Amino acid sequence: MAGKTEAFQLISISVALCRELLWIAERLETSDGVLLLDSLEWSISQADLILYTDASATGMGIWCPSFTQALYSPIITPDPHRIFFFEALAVVSALSFAVSFNRFHRIVIFTDNSNTVHMFNSLHATPDYNHLLITAMSCLLDSNIQLRVLHIPGAENVIADAVSRKKFKFVRTKVPNVQILEFTPPKLSHGSQTI
Repeated sequence: MAGKTEAFQLISISVALCRELLWIAERLETSDGVLLLDSLEWSISQADLILYTDASATGMGIWCPSFTQALYSPIITPDPHRIFFFEALAVVSALSFAVSFNRFHRIVIFTDNSNTVHMFNSLHATPDYNHLLITAMSCLLDSNIQLRVLHIPGAENVIADAVSRKKFKFVRTKVPNVQILEFTPPKLSHGSQTI
């Protein structure tokens, strides 16, 4: 709508935007209501699960101290210009991992990428990243989970960083009994399927 000055002037809507708007409408129709204050009124110490994520030029890593598990996913076509996408995809993948247990209510995911933290806390992204937010919000709404995505300095995100770089020997020196598994990122949703 940028640049429009007439109140009733028609605007063009792309198919992608139409899918996203329909997704919101469908979710609102089936929602029993979302209490935002409930999502904000809990501290890190009240989290049921804490995860750490990172992405490098060659892979994504998730570190789950509670299960002593590290999860790795290779990036098949590395592109240094898309590192933000993979940082955000690592968070969505960590959320998908947590949801799969069907027993956690409050989840904290730490990432050392401040743009990713901002994207998940503001629920605002450029159109190319909306499918990451739609997928994450669908997970949260379907499972009634509360999520906080928080920043951790890179120097403190040692295990997730090493996992993302496939430095498994280093990870084992820090956590000898770690279980290292490979994961496939979740299929991303582009919004409503009714179009």
